[in-house]
Amino acid sequence: MFSQFLGQPTKQINLGETELPEEFFMELLRDLAPRFTQNTYNVLTHNCNNFTDEVSNLLIGEGIPKDIVDLPKTFLATPMGQSFAPMIQ
Repeated sequence: MFSQFLGQPTKQINLGETELPEEFFMELLRDLAPRFTQNTYNVLTHNCNNFTDEVSNLLIGEGIPKDIVDLPKTFLATPMGQSFAPMIQ
């Protein structure tokens, strides 16, 4: 569905596998839910990549690649990012 609007992913990364049961995974998500809400979302500092990184750490003991987590920081370090920063924040 997303590919219809955003195109195909440029890269897919297999992070690994987990042996945790689904019930335990759902419990982890319930524990994380209060920290990842519409009110706590920030496109630069607390976004879907941060959520995915935390979940990955819980499931396989390793987060997602740092360059993905750091995308907002990398963007803000560019002239375009610096010009957009006031509008984004």
